[in-house]
Amino acid sequence: MPCPPPSGRPRPCTPPSSSPSLQSGPYRQHDEVAAVAGNPRNGRPYRTLCARQRSLGLPCWICGQDIPYEITGPEAGRHPAAFTLDHLVPLSKGGDLLDPANARSAHRRCNSRRGNRLTVRTPGTSRRW
Repeated sequence: MPCPPPSGRPRPCTPPSSSPSLQSGPYRQHDEVAAVAGNPRNGRPYRTLCARQRSLGLPCWICGQDIPYEITGPEAGRHPAAFTLDHLVPLSKGGDLLDPANARSAHRRCNSRRGNRLTVRTPGTSRRW
């Protein structure tokens, strides 16, 4: 049962009298409500989006090279050429985490190098004539 909104002066919210062991000590009803939300990248919708993007077998959208999709498991977290899900519009710039239109396949190295920039550096021409 949530605490009623304060009217006038705030007062502590205590559990109902049916549970006397919770009335004393640090346990109050606020502790149940104040649970920390988990990381959204660990949820099923995000994992499904990653699996769907991986199944497309697309090359890296930043450098254009093929991605070795056979690198999986703990090795994929360290390998610079491993698949990562990149977002066209970075999350810090207002991009949607779960929007398939915002998802792109990228190498871990390319994704890390790009950071949260909106533009991708295109390789310029050689200065050697």
